[in-house]
Amino acid sequence: MAKAVERNYLERDLAKWLLAAIETHSPYEQIQSTLVSKFGLPEDEAHIARERAYDGILGAISPSRKNMPDSKTDPIGHTIFNLVWSTFNQNSFFDRRRTPNRKWLDWKEQQTYQRPD
Repeated sequence: MAKAVERNYLERDLAKWLLAAIETHSPYEQIQSTLVSKFGLPEDEAHIARERAYDGILGAISPSRKNMPDSKTDPIGHTIFNLVWSTFNQNSFFDRRRTPNRKWLDWKEQQTYQRPD
């Protein structure tokens, strides 16, 4: 996936766009077609990018940084984890855990994600 992303956009730009699309509950077909047309990803890699974005969000919603995807094997999930994590409240200056804000907790509760087959 990295080669396709490097052609036109940085992974961070792709991750930011994906995160915005997921936050607004864009339809699967719209996300998929944009990843293919705008970002130049093949169909199967576009689906994987979306899946990894969800993994990054769900990892961030857990209160532990240990759930952050690896930056080398999952750069999209890793970037999205950090984007979402940075919006959370830090419990205290010395505490590395963070508390998800209501927006992401509501998003998690609304998820009825089913993979289209």
